[in-house]
Amino acid sequence: MTRTDAAKRMLDETKLELERKNHTRVVELCDKLLADYSDVINMPGVQDTRAGGLCKLGRFAEAESVFREFMERHEKLGMPIASTTWMYHWLICHYKGDERKAMDQFVALDEARAVALLNQGDVAEPTAGTGPEEPVGNALEPADLARHLEELGKASNKCWDSYAVIEAAGAIAIPYLLPLINSDNYLLRGRSIDLLGKVGDARVVEPLKRAAAISEKEFRAMISAPDRAATVKMDGLDIPVHDMLTEYRRWAKNALEAVSVRIGVQVQKDSPEETKVTPQQPTTTKRWWQVWK
Repeated sequence: MTRTDAAKRMLDETKLELERKNHTRVVELCDKLLADYSDVINMPGVQDTRAGGLCKLGRFAEAESVFREFMERHEKLGMPIASTTWMYHWLICHYKGDERKAMDQFVALDEARAVALLNQGDVAEPTAGTGPEEPVGNALEPADLARHLEELGKASNKCWDSYAVIEAAGAIAIPYLLPLINSDNYLLRGRSIDLLGKVGDARVVEPLKRAAAISEKEFRAMISAPDRAATVKMDGLDIPVHDMLTEYRRWAKNALEAVSVRIGVQVQKDSPEETKVTPQQPTTTKRWWQVWK
């Protein structure tokens, strides 16, 4: 058995233990992967999984330092940190596992406050009126939504139950989904974009336009890829960053088109870098997202 095969087997075991919520074993496996297979694995991904396990075990100080290191590296590249899943998990650590407080703070953050938090380590309570708007949708407590959003980023069948819950929540989920389109988690950003295409309103148009036109440099910084020739290891496969970028842009364009039809605007491409929104007349033609429901 090659080292790559051995590492893949251990990664598969880690995913299985994660689904079983055996966080002690998850941390043990991640420690072994980082110690013995650092040359053949996606190091940031394993470090992130390990930190998540530490957080679940109540080892908040250890986990917090890992998420801080990720954000510091990201911020030095000039990329936003307020919308990253690292910030959300760092806040969970800060609040000693209180996911509701973490989610309330996460939604209220802007980039200036996020950088201040990173530099000072101080978390101010969200002030009245800084949270999400009160849109129409099924009632869903922030803590419950946080749990479903976390499940959304996992490679498990349970993620689709959470997907259905978030979709049923409708517009109330929009402020929570928007930051996640810039997530370093491949599954989470893809499913969040897809959900925004289904529940989004006018608030999601500009963020999706930016995602559809994201530059290669911005995308590489978002997923912590060192250069354009880099690959990201997923399920034992080395996926070129360029392929992931192409897919990310396509997801955003498809979601943007879906939203545009629902709210009565049409998105037209004027150039590869620019997207224009203009009024659209209702159409009876079935689109791909209607056919595949």
